[in-house]
Amino acid sequence: MSARAVIYARVSRDTTGQGKSVEQQIAECTKTCVQENWEIAEIVTDNSISASRYAAKQRPGYESLKNILEPEMILVVWEFSRAGRRTQEHLALQELCEERGVLFRAGSRNYDFRKSEDRFMGTLESAIAAKSSDETRERVLRDKRAAAEKGRPNGSLGFGFLPIIDPDTFARAWILDPTTAPLVKDAATAILAGASLHSIVKDWNQRGIKTFKGNIWRSITLRQLLLRPAIAGLRQHQGQTTTVKAVWPPIITEQEHRALVAIFTDPSRKTQRGSEVKHLLTNIALCGKCNQPVVRMSPNAKLQRGSRYACPDRHVTRNQAEVDKRVVSELLRIMDDTLADEFLMDETGAADGMDSPSEHHLTKAAELQQQLDDATAEFIAGRLTAATLGRIEAALLPQIDQERRSAAERTSNPLLAKLAAGAAGAWKAADISERRAMLRAAVVVTIHPVGKGGTHVFDPNGVTVAARQRHHVSW
Repeated sequence: MSARAVIYARVSRDTTGQGKSVEQQIAECTKTCVQENWEIAEIVTDNSISASRYAAKQRPGYESLKNILEPEMILVVWEFSRAGRRTQEHLALQELCEERGVLFRAGSRNYDFRKSEDRFMGTLESAIAAKSSDETRERVLRDKRAAAEKGRPNGSLGFGFLPIIDPDTFARAWILDPTTAPLVKDAATAILAGASLHSIVKDWNQRGIKTFKGNIWRSITLRQLLLRPAIAGLRQHQGQTTTVKAVWPPIITEQEHRALVAIFTDPSRKTQRGSEVKHLLTNIALCGKCNQPVVRMSPNAKLQRGSRYACPDRHVTRNQAEVDKRVVSELLRIMDDTLADEFLMDETGAADGMDSPSEHHLTKAAELQQQLDDATAEFIAGRLTAATLGRIEAALLPQIDQERRSAAERTSNPLLAKLAAGAAGAWKAADISERRAMLRAAVVVTIHPVGKGGTHVFDPNGVTVAARQRHHVSW
């Protein structure tokens, strides 16, 4: 009776083309089984899963071996590292094979872990595989750091950009995609003007515009795109924006990027799913008892009631038209009386012809960055020592970082600046999406419960409208 074999094949992502796919590994292991006259009892696989100690994913196929392997079986892998690159895991597998009398076949060699020599060689091979994994990780991280220092992207730039080959250097470069870059610019402009993600996504899908991967657009996908520092020509490394100039052109300005981040990270903002909201305060006004957002209730002809706002638990129900009127009146008063000067000073400057504080800080950061770039050019030309360049970097980099942080601290939702410049006019010119965005950014609306019979006569004091604490984007 021939021995029974279990084939285990695993592959993590292989971008070099030098590794073997799961199918190729199975084919090689099957050939081994045929040559040795072993019956293949089962084939177990883990596809696109790393086995290094840095891997986050579990290996369900590998874990199942504990239940599959029986005495006198042979576990067959293409090469030793396919079983795992973690020394601790290998020792556990070695112990399992030893306890159950299972032979281990890797490549052209059989290991019987009941024998001291094979246990030693197996442990040595495992250590070599772990060392190879560590070296691979260090090389990848080193390459990523080098790319970040040169301002090169970590992979594809995606929607809005086109990769090209520089005809002079034959190096890869990136240009703005003449078709998709204007779409990104228009979407950013629309959001800054108060448009919703839903409206842009709906328009793009109706026009047949696809994502970078060829899928339909969703609000969350567009939000992720517009939040990417790359579209503003900013390079990130390990989640932090670097001071190195990116090698690709920007689609939007750094100031516009910060304004988008301010909008999308505003805690008062809630993404609307499904159809576009048509009512001013739905999911914006809060119940004064349970703090849940209110929804609109349709008119009831039998009860002779018009449309109303109500919280899910019906702690409050109030006439929609009366609440809307009260809230708009209070919003315009608050903007005119208390917030206008603050936002106008921040967004338009203290006097005509002056930059806003955020623009001033960004300009200063750009000037300091240019000084650093000039010093780097002098070093490359041999007119500056490495020690001198190091001292210049140590002096300028903290200043550049501080200026960018200062700019971020003075960046607010641009819709507030629009209201501050002329609340009544801005409100009249805005559509429902813009008006809702203005309300979210400027005020907190609360509808309070009233006593028995109080719902029949509207009391404006039962609806409070308070200025929202300013929210700045962190950098």
